[in-house]
Amino acid sequence: MDGFIRPSVQRIVTALEDEHLDSLSHFGPSRGVAKLAAPQAMNLREAQALRSAAFSSKRLRIASLRGTMVGRHLHTATLRHIARELPKSRVVCLNVGEYTDASQESYEELVRALSHSYVGNLYWHDPDPMAHTELKQQAMQALRGNRVKAFYRAQLLSDVVWHFLKQGCKAWYDAQDSTRDVSMQKWSSIQPTERCIRRCKSARCRAVNLQLERCCRCTYDASGYCASHRYYGQWVYT
Repeated sequence: MDGFIRPSVQRIVTALEDEHLDSLSHFGPSRGVAKLAAPQAMNLREAQALRSAAFSSKRLRIASLRGTMVGRHLHTATLRHIARELPKSRVVCLNVGEYTDASQESYEELVRALSHSYVGNLYWHDPDPMAHTELKQQAMQALRGNRVKAFYRAQLLSDVVWHFLKQGCKAWYDAQDSTRDVSMQKWSSIQPTERCIRRCKSARCRAVNLQLERCCRCTYDASGYCASHRYYGQWVYT
């Protein structure tokens, strides 16, 4: 039934809504991190609920939303929904493999959405269903642009996110140690600036001010986040 959400799926949706998950994937390290895998063969309502919760989560950083979640007849609609929701998410690694029956138009929508997201690591099906186009090259260009965004660079300083990017992202190209080293050097070299906002709970407080510099209230903590936004000594999910 397309209108029924099974308890096993609702459990994952609730975990996402309650900000309990770092990764929606069965890949990667299993100790010291919070992860659950997306079920396979979900009905339409289940898949929509799971995707919406994943992309609304402030904590989730790795999302494996493969075509096996749904029947092939839903591949195009699912990939389009991912493209629409992706820009509002905080996901930095996205796996959308196995969308073998998705239309070219849905892949085009996904590529356009990438540059409006924080996704720096991506995987889609191999052999490439869009090999007759230049979409993969366009996607790679968008990913390179995202990897220099302040938010993505900040995630590399989180041990939880870093271990997933190294071991459980399953992207075309995994993050390199040299990339993290550059981020650490860049982060440590930035000097305090004038207080960037009046209230640190502002939506734009993501460890940087409008000039993409570290806020003075964030500079002195190793996490890079202010006291209002640190989460039990780990990364805040703003």
